[in-house]
Amino acid sequence: MSEHPTATVNSESPGAAGPVLHGDDGSTTRLGMPAESGVPENSGPSVDRKLVEETQQHIRILVNEIAELTKKDISPSQFYDGFTTRCVTALSSIGGAVWLKQNDQLSLEHQINFTKTQLHVEGDAASQHDRLLKRVFETGQPLTVPPTSLNHSDDSGNPTEYLLVLAPILQDNQPIGLIEIFQRPGAGPVTQRGYLRFLVQMSELAADYHRARRLRQLDERQSLWGNLDSFLAHVHQSLDVRQTGYNLSNEGRRLIDCDRLTVATTTTGKRLQVVASSGLDMVQRRADQVKLLETLSTTVCRAKKPLYYSGETKDLPPQIEDCLQDYLDLSHAKSIAVVPLVHDPEEREESKDRKTPRSKPKLLGALIVEQLSSQELSEEQINRIQLVAQHGASALSNANQYNSLFLLPVWQFLGRFRWFTRLANLPKTMSAVIILVLTALFLVAFPYEFSMPAKGIIQPVERRGIYAMVDGLVDVIDIPDRQNALVQQDQRLIVMKNIELDTQYASLESELWELLEMHESAKYRLSLLYGEKNKDNNIDQLKLKGEIKELELSYSSKKKQLENLQKKRELLTIYSPTTGMIDSLNLKQDLVGRPVTAGDRLMTVMVPDGPWEVELYLPERGAGHVLESHAESEEPLQVEFVLASNPEKSYSGLVKQIDRKAEVHDSDGNSLKVLVQFEAKDLNEALLRPGTRVTAKIHCGHQPIGYVLFREVWESAQSQVLFWF
Repeated sequence: MSEHPTATVNSESPGAAGPVLHGDDGSTTRLGMPAESGVPENSGPSVDRKLVEETQQHIRILVNEIAELTKKDISPSQFYDGFTTRCVTALSSIGGAVWLKQNDQLSLEHQINFTKTQLHVEGDAASQHDRLLKRVFETGQPLTVPPTSLNHSDDSGNPTEYLLVLAPILQDNQPIGLIEIFQRPGAGPVTQRGYLRFLVQMSELAADYHRARRLRQLDERQSLWGNLDSFLAHVHQSLDVRQTGYNLSNEGRRLIDCDRLTVATTTTGKRLQVVASSGLDMVQRRADQVKLLETLSTTVCRAKKPLYYSGETKDLPPQIEDCLQDYLDLSHAKSIAVVPLVHDPEEREESKDRKTPRSKPKLLGALIVEQLSSQELSEEQINRIQLVAQHGASALSNANQYNSLFLLPVWQFLGRFRWFTRLANLPKTMSAVIILVLTALFLVAFPYEFSMPAKGIIQPVERRGIYAMVDGLVDVIDIPDRQNALVQQDQRLIVMKNIELDTQYASLESELWELLEMHESAKYRLSLLYGEKNKDNNIDQLKLKGEIKELELSYSSKKKQLENLQKKRELLTIYSPTTGMIDSLNLKQDLVGRPVTAGDRLMTVMVPDGPWEVELYLPERGAGHVLESHAESEEPLQVEFVLASNPEKSYSGLVKQIDRKAEVHDSDGNSLKVLVQFEAKDLNEALLRPGTRVTAKIHCGHQPIGYVLFREVWESAQSQVLFWF
């Protein structure tokens, strides 16, 4: 209690008693008594008017503070903490209590010095007090109860030594709570009425708080229902799992009012995978932050309990704490909630013989709610998280169940044609079905000529390639510079030069001349020794004979080397192996001055007067039909082709040879070479040019017309679809 006397004032009620001062000795002095009240209740010392004004001002401040509290959006516990303290201070009472209705019972919401009354101890006194509270609550009338008083009609009373001042809190004329003040005894009737009036006014302010709070709750609830309606419309909009996760993350974030909401779904092995995050069109699953979040959500879901983190980790299991700290180091979230998305199916109906066991709840994924600025999640946010998790689990369960349907794409395709079976469209449907059946029968039963397409060129059968036999540099080309130039057999075509060969040839010639000179000199010296009659000449003769023999052997070896070099030099000149024409143009421009190596192809000489053939390149995808028909048929397969230079007329031929090895050929891909013989006289001589491209079809018997038309589609289905079953 304060060291100086305090007073209560009722400045808002004109007929109320004036403020009362309570002294430390228990005496009371009522200030500002109305004229009609007569003589003061207690004779006391003179009153300090300045103290009274200060007390009145202090009480007004407390009342204004209570009025301001009613306008704040705070919880009842916070409101009544400040409310009760100010009421007790204003009335200068021992203590007070606030009782609110909960589950049809009065529950103590807040108290000051309640233990001094001993009413917290169970017994007759507590029972009398409870019945007193119940009577005031049910009647809705304020009441002052003297100390140690008892109402024999209902055994309610005040067992304490304090004056009880009680005022109900009314909302729409219905009591929702009760304010109780424990006041010192000894005050007169007028003072007690002042206490009661002040408390009634405070109860009205408390009712204003509940009224404003209810309006805010209704407003928030209306907004919540609007947001919830939008959330439910979006989250159940799609039956695709990823789209559902995307809608759940974005719409759920708006409903929860959080900074970020992430959705993870279960995969094989019961590991969670992040599929959507609010504000992101795509999740980069290779990012370290996403990987750590998947690990954290998987660990939390294994524990089968939601995680709400607001800065304290001491109560968390070590496995979850480690994963959480690793993730927080990257995300910098202030608070986080990981709530498993669990679908709990309804109980199955009991069978006649025994009860069918209930299905186990199925884990579908997890919601990860993050706050980047706020330190903790409010109670309202936690309730909304649970609401979002409940509806999100239902939406994901529906999506998973829908996508697990057997042959779902087939049923979706058939569902698009549901209007065919309507009664109004039934005649049209039957007509269409009959037409389709007849068309299918026609495609299956009617045979048609089956052929395989191929592309290639025409060229003479006899053609000789001209190759470089040794390394060299092309020096001269003795061919007319025009396409399809005619050459005669053994006509010189190309002259090459090789400086290295010429150098080696000249060096060997020089060495041979030196050997000849040394040989003649040795023979001359030997003849001189035969002319002298000296016994010592035998040794010198033998030496010269050995030298002459060595020179002769060396000369013979060098001469063979020179002959080989001469043969190589002769290969530098290339002659035509046959009479024919050259297939290339601008040979001088392409070859003169060009270094070539042995084996390089320089040109081709073709004999146009002989037989011609078509060289086709059959793609290996359709080669099986040709090979099978070629093996089964006793006669060569017929081939029909057209020239690219004259596509108006077609020509025929017979398959002469099919290579066993498939090779890659230019734009035709991996293909088999097929040689087709035909009569060159059937073609105009002007069109009979080597290398002319042709388009051909190889006849392979007869097949149903449906197979002929849709062969490629059927073979693609066989190789890419039916093969895997």
